[in-house]
Order: sequence, then C-alpha cells, then structure tokens
Amino acid sequence: MKLLNLLLCSVVNGVTAEAELNTRRAADGRHPPFIMSFALPATHVAWPEGTIMAAGNEPGTASANVVSDGSNIIGVLDTRVDANEQSGNIILHGSVPAEILKCYDGIEIPVTESHIKALRSIGVYV
Repeated sequence: MKLLNLLLCSVVNGVTAEAELNTRRAADGRHPPFIMSFALPATHVAWPEGTIMAAGNEPGTASANVVSDGSNIIGVLDTRVDANEQSGNIILHGSVPAEILKCYDGIEIPVTESHIKALRSIGVYV
C-alpha cells in the first residue's frame, strides 16, 4: 500500500497558497480495522500515526502515556493528531506494521515486546 501526501494549491487575488493533506494511516489493510474516536487530554503534544495509546482517566478518553508493561494499552492511533486536538481515532482491532509503532511515557520510549504482547492480546496484530 502506497502512502500519499497530497499538496493542494490555490491562487486567490494573485497569491498562491499551499496546504498539505496528510492521508497517512497506521492501519495497513492486512486485517480490517475497528476504529473508535476517543477524547484526548486538554493539552497534549502532537502524536503521529502509529502511537500506542493508553486508557485515559475517564471512560472514553485516551492518552499516549503507556506504562512499561503495557497493561493500560487500548490501541494504536490511526492518524496523526496535532497538539491540543480534542479527539483521535484509535485502532482497537486490526493490524499495523511494527516499524511505525511509537510509544510514550511522557517522552518517547522504545517499543518493547511487552507492548507488542499487550497489543496482540486486545486484537491489534503487529
């Protein structure tokens, strides 16, 4: 599957404007994904597609703060979220390529076998 990034251009009053449309996704198509939208913390940094997501403090919320054993993992972020976006689409069941997985515990940490096992245990195949 080829990932696309499209560049949109328009000319208004003689001024050229460009906007990038990001169509990258974590779901790789090997297994149809089941995706749900979760509320994100009020303030957070941008997270790329493939970020392993953890359960938030309230039902229906998620964050990227994964514990080392992976026991709080709920899925993988399907598309990038920018800083302070209010929600994100999370793959709860499906498949993702291992090379795009990212893990955070306040800072980026290495993805471990515990994280992979936790993902597999909830039906996200790597």
